Amino acid sequence: MNEQVKKFLIVLIKLAVIVGIFAFLIERAAREDAFAEFVKRDKNWWFLLIGFFFSLVAVVMTLIRWRWLVDALGVGLSLNEALRIGFIGLLFNLSPMGIVGGDVVKTCILGRKYPGTMMKSAASVIVDRVIGLYVMFLIAMTMVFATGFYHKTQYEARFAVTAVVALTLAATICILVLMSPDSSRGMRHRIIRGLPLVGELLDRLTAALQLYRDQKAVLFRSCLITFFVHASFSVSLYFIARGLFDYSPSCMEHFVLYPVANTGSIIPLSAGPLEYFLDMLYPLFEIPGHEAYRAGFGMMAGIVFRLAGILVTGLGMIYYLGSRSEISAALKTMDSHEEEQASIAQEQQPTQKHQESDCE
Repeated sequence: MNEQVKKFLIVLIKLAVIVGIFAFLIERAAREDAFAEFVKRDKNWWFLLIGFFFSLVAVVMTLIRWRWLVDALGVGLSLNEALRIGFIGLLFNLSPMGIVGGDVVKTCILGRKYPGTMMKSAASVIVDRVIGLYVMFLIAMTMVFATGFYHKTQYEARFAVTAVVALTLAATICILVLMSPDSSRGMRHRIIRGLPLVGELLDRLTAALQLYRDQKAVLFRSCLITFFVHASFSVSLYFIARGLFDYSPSCMEHFVLYPVANTGSIIPLSAGPLEYFLDMLYPLFEIPGHEAYRAGFGMMAGIVFRLAGILVTGLGMIYYLGSRSEISAALKTMDSHEEEQASIAQEQQPTQKHQESDCE
């Protein structure tokens, strides 16, 4: 199948899933009259503004973390450049069609700016993403036990706790194995590469993690700032909920709500999972003196939270307007790199078949 056709079909599947999720949430909220109640409520705009501010703080911290990871590999990237390239990447992540991911754009711009560093650029982006996800899993697992959330008997709560614990343990084992020295004379690489579906992804992840195996101080700092990143997002969601509704789970309970709900974001969709899990989790929290959240409330809190993120990411448009030629050149570099990889793969196929026939 043509590569462009394959990408187009993947985009269509993503859009179909997103539309399906929101259709389900909207239909359920309409049955509960949640929209009418939401519209009638007075909004606390100060709380909403504070929520936006904490989202901005969280995003800036993620770009500082990425700069640390880039700098650890000997690529001298200034803070201003890290913010510029980072916000441009975030802007591309907003693309609902998912044609070009922000991580790819960041890698290509950085690789063009510092020739000969494309592999290091890709490694910094991959490890940055891994740290963000892994620390989120750690926070989620810690908070579900620290707050007693694991005591809840509802199916949704038990499913969330099981998923978070399983993902955290699996991620811990995977990272430890992939970062350990390979004493198998290349056998581990061949085994990982040969795994169906995830082999190529894990192989790239292994190569990226190996570059940071001796950078323990940088990894520790990056994990530490990531705790504050997710804490800021949790506080942002709390103030957004307070700004939208007369009542809300506590700020501490949002340290469960955000990382557990955001675990759904490991699914590569540009929208949907966060809103779905928030709508599922909010009704599990008791609010003394108030009626519990009904279907639709979590969805609306999630949509406004996502809107705050979009407004923050919109700052990338300022950088984009001043860097269009650079971005265009980076995308051409990406296309040529993909063509080169494809031609290498085609050249290797006959060689591999010849080796297999020799072995027979």
